[in-house]
Amino acid sequence: MAGLYVGALAVAVVQLVRSRDRRLIPLIVMLALLSLARAPGVDPGWSTFGHVGAALAGLALALVIPQRPGR
Repeated sequence: MAGLYVGALAVAVVQLVRSRDRRLIPLIVMLALLSLARAPGVDPGWSTFGHVGAALAGLALALVIPQRPGR
């Protein structure tokens, strides 16, 4: 499972380099923390830190997504 997060993280970093869109930073942080939390052999304390940090990064991601009124 951690490999999927690492792959998505690599794609997000490449997209950040290509587009220079700073709104991708919370997504990159979220994916990095999830890959840390789901890595095999990680201490349960670090796993909890990764999950909580990913949740906070997800909230930050929700704040930076532009809100557009429905049509």
